[in-house]
This record gives sequence, C-alpha cells and structure tokens, in this order.
Amino acid sequence: MYNIKNYAFGSFKSAANMHKSNYAVLEENEALDIKNMGIKYYPHLSFEDEFYVLHQLDHSQIPKAYDFGRETMFKDNKVVLKQHFILLEHMSNTDLIGYYKRKTGYFPPVDDVVKCIISACDPLDYLHSKNFIHCDIKPGHLLLAPDTGTVYLIDFELAIRKSGILKRN
Repeated sequence: MYNIKNYAFGSFKSAANMHKSNYAVLEENEALDIKNMGIKYYPHLSFEDEFYVLHQLDHSQIPKAYDFGRETMFKDNKVVLKQHFILLEHMSNTDLIGYYKRKTGYFPPVDDVVKCIISACDPLDYLHSKNFIHCDIKPGHLLLAPDTGTVYLIDFELAIRKSGILKRN
C-alpha cells in the first residue's frame, strides 16, 4: 500500500498518458470522505498551477481538484521520497485511443469518432468561456466513459488564461 498524506492507493493505474506524472486511483475511505478520487504525483513537478486552474472550473467533464502540495510518499510505512501531488476527481479508467485499439483493432467507426469529438467540444467550449486555454489537447488527455460515450478532458498542467504566457514542461 502506498500513501501520500492520508491518501492511500494499492497500485498505479495508467488511465492515460499523464506526461511524466504517475497516477493512481485512491482507496475509498468514508472516514476521510474519499470516494471516486485519484492522485497524480511526481517528485519534480509542482501541480500548483493546475490546481488553481481546476479550482476555478465546474464542469462534469473536467475533474475537480481537491488538494495539492508536496509530501513524503510511503510504501508500507517506509519512506519512498518527497512527491508533489494533486488530488483529483477520478473521471475514468479508459484511455480513448486504447479503448478503440482493443475494441476494433485500431480504427473506430466514423460515428463513434464524431460522437467523441462532439463530446470533447463541450468541456473545451466551457473552458474557453471561462477564459482558459488547455494548451495540450491530445488523445492521451481524453478519457472515455464507454457506456455513455462521454469524453473527459484531463491534464491541465499547461493551461493558461487567454492572452497568458505559454508554459514549458
């Protein structure tokens, strides 16, 4: 079992291409009010900017951010190392591209592609209405709920305000 602060997780789950970050789905804990949350962490990359962008947004296809910081990571009560982290609403385990590779061998039906693009436009439109630009749209930052066809937009590390200065990773 791994933990950062009071956030516990048993294993890493690569839900998508999260750049250099690791991601894990947290163990549910009613006492700490932890349900349907994930944690993204990395020793050298602060998530402060991403937290403040996400904290200003409220859209069902964009994860909510609950906490961020830099804490010691433990595995089975042994120190691993200091990690920057951000605690997020867990949106989906399904990577859009990986899903269609497994389901169809690679090329999804055109109707599915159109539905996914339309679904991804909704959170992008909302983001732009709040004067933010994502700056890093790519397939790895789109997660899918296969049962509904809903596409979720993730990874706001490079997001900026309109007319802001572009960031480098």
